[in-house]
Amino acid sequence: MKYNPEKHHRKSMRLKGYDYSSNGGYFVTLVSKNRQDFFGKIINGEMNLSEIGQIAYDNWKNISEHFKNVEIDEFVIMPNHLHGIIVINSDNAGTFHETSLQHETPLQNNENNIISGKNEFFSNLSPSKNTLSVIIRLYKQSVTMWCKKNNHEYFQWQRNYHEWIIKNENHLERFRNYIYQNPLKWEIDSENPNKK
Repeated sequence: MKYNPEKHHRKSMRLKGYDYSSNGGYFVTLVSKNRQDFFGKIINGEMNLSEIGQIAYDNWKNISEHFKNVEIDEFVIMPNHLHGIIVINSDNAGTFHETSLQHETPLQNNENNIISGKNEFFSNLSPSKNTLSVIIRLYKQSVTMWCKKNNHEYFQWQRNYHEWIIKNENHLERFRNYIYQNPLKWEIDSENPNKK
């Protein structure tokens, strides 16, 4: 079946007219296709990462190794999705709403990671303007490419992603708390296909 814009129009989930390359914080959610548990399992309120989950974790953690104007704040990998806070800071001053974002652990590089400032994949694909959608698209592609090269060809992401623009420090703290508590609330999580 050929693409027909009248029938197959996909409504954009982005806020119309908003510049997603502008400085600010974004809470994002990415989901696996059909909400399959590719990334691991929750056991006793703790996330146990699968091999794919570990790559998803490592590559997310190292996004700022490729995008120098991006900081990674709190994030969590769940069985079939991830939540994370991305801060775009084009002046690279390390501030968000005039308050420094602190990282509890230093970013580490891992040979299995595809995201890397030295990596040819990103050098060839990355456009000059680092919008939120470019960052997410390249992150998703990095995980998918690793899966294809490592006998996990069945792995797929759900199309698109969800994002919320973080408006102030209270908003930021609410999202951080949500991320922190997410594994503890898996039993009732809307992304859990077996939720109680």
